[in-house]
Amino acid sequence: MEYLPNLDFNNAIAYLALVISFFSYRQNRKASKASNDIQQKQQLMGINIQLEEAWALLGGNIEKDGIYNFGKQKELNIAYRIIERCELTNPEYDKIYWLKGLYFVGKKRVDLAIEMYMKALELNPKNYLAYNNLANALSKLEKYDEAIKHYKKSNDINPNFTTAIVNLGGLHQKIGQHVEAIELYRQALVQEPEDEITYNHLGISLVKLENFDKAENAYKKAIELNDKYSYPYLNLADLYVIQKEKGKAYDMVNKAISISPDNNYAKELLKKIPSI
Repeated sequence: MEYLPNLDFNNAIAYLALVISFFSYRQNRKASKASNDIQQKQQLMGINIQLEEAWALLGGNIEKDGIYNFGKQKELNIAYRIIERCELTNPEYDKIYWLKGLYFVGKKRVDLAIEMYMKALELNPKNYLAYNNLANALSKLEKYDEAIKHYKKSNDINPNFTTAIVNLGGLHQKIGQHVEAIELYRQALVQEPEDEITYNHLGISLVKLENFDKAENAYKKAIELNDKYSYPYLNLADLYVIQKEKGKAYDMVNKAISISPDNNYAKELLKKIPSI
């Protein structure tokens, strides 16, 4: 046994047993690691299922267009309990803190929402949803420069996430930069050409620049895409008020009210039309 020159037979057997034991240990470690990986994946799948439930209770809201679709307070509280339970299981999962941020926005605690979004981004700097929602929260606090930076970061991470582009357009619209807003809305429509919300907001900025024909077309396109979306009807009514087209304005307001009977702005606009 030239490869074991200094070992007698018994020592060779012992050495062979040691080698076998070593390889067996390595195989067991691999098997154990594989088992742990499977368990972790299963655990994460379970957490994600629970977080999807929480997401639904929060209203499935991604804060697009400034329209919040949060559930009722009872549903918000149930969602938060689910999120906290998931946090106990996996406190390093960024999605947990992102959803906590949405919960705090629903509770009108923007300050706490910002903390949660920041925590999510510490754990996962590629969470483009957290960047988008963080920008929304900062915009509420009128921290526009910071918000713009985070919208752009969201879009840089995921260029297909048009919500960040639309929200950035909404911020420019909010501060009166309508040329920039229009450019962003049109950019979003290239990627998502059947988004009624974007067409509606495009119309708003076009009206501000007194491009009334294109604004009317944008509102009508929004309605064509979703005739149950009340906002473009109201915006068309506003446009017709500007143009002193009383009959058309009445028609649009009444359609908006038929969709959203409790819309106070529609009721106020209805009172305003006779004076034009």
